[in-house]
Parts: sequence; C-alpha cells; structure tokens
Amino acid sequence: HSGTQPTRYACTGPIRYAGQATMQHEIDLFRRALGSADVQDCFLTTTAPASLEPYHTNGYYKSTEEFLFALAEAMRAEYEMIANSGFAVQVDDAWLAALWDRIGIAMGLDGFRKYCELRVEALNHALHDVPEDKIRYHTCYSIDMGPRTNDMEAKDIVDIILKINAGAYSFEAAN
Repeated sequence: HSGTQPTRYACTGPIRYAGQATMQHEIDLFRRALGSADVQDCFLTTTAPASLEPYHTNGYYKSTEEFLFALAEAMRAEYEMIANSGFAVQVDDAWLAALWDRIGIAMGLDGFRKYCELRVEALNHALHDVPEDKIRYHTCYSIDMGPRTNDMEAKDIVDIILKINAGAYSFEAAN
C-alpha cells in the first residue's frame, strides 16, 4: 500500500456499457489461445456491480439503489456476452465482504447485511438471462496482506452470498 488515495469518479449522467468491442476482442483472444480445447470448462472474469460501486459517487441517480441497479444493468451486457460465447462467467466481487472493516462496522451487522443483500439483488438482476450453470461467483474473502483482525465472519455473510444465482462459488479464504 503506497498510502495514496484511490482515484474517485463521479457519475454525472446515465450509465451505459461501452465495452462491447473490447470484450469481444478478449473473447476472441481467449478462444484463439485455447485452440481446440473444450471451452465448456473455461471461464472469463468480470466484475460485480458491488465492486464497481466503491470510489464512485452518484451525482445523477435519485438514490443509491437506482445507481447500483444502473451499474448492474450496464454490466448485464458483459455477462451475457461472455455466456453467449460459450464460456462461463466468473463474477469477481472483491469488495462485498471486504467493506466490513471500512464501512460495515459503523453500520452494525444488521445494517451491513442489508447493504450486502441489496448488492446481491442487483447482481442477480444483471445475471437474470445468464444460465445459472454458466455463472461462478468469486470473492476474495480475507486475503489481504497483513493480519486479518477485522474481517466479517463468514457465518455472518455466507447465507447472503449463497442467494446469488450461481452454479458455483469460489472463496479465497486464508489468514
């Protein structure tokens, strides 16, 4: 950690997905790299709306919920492109559980669980048209450098994570 603050962006207009050409390029590169391998067991990673939200302020939408669902609706395009290519969609969510020590402790457990539930609802909205067996949910739970003394306990969030309409879940959980 260099001590620098992350770049913060402000939403000042409607959110839309503009990465179709780039995503198609990534899909094509991956397919070429695989050669004749069966793509059924392969996946491409993408980002959960909950991990896009931090460090982005809403200056356009009427509520946090509206902003979050706009992010989710935009990401739907990428999720569907990946699934339609034949690859599985691995939704990486680095922030959902990790925000506990940054904002959750102050909210209290019940408040933070509600915060997480809304973000899972938004993700499920975005994944609505992707077959569940093509979705993997990944969270980098408890893997930062240093002692893990302020992490949310898995028992306090796992039921919420398991509400994600995914066919597989991947947890990195180490101390």
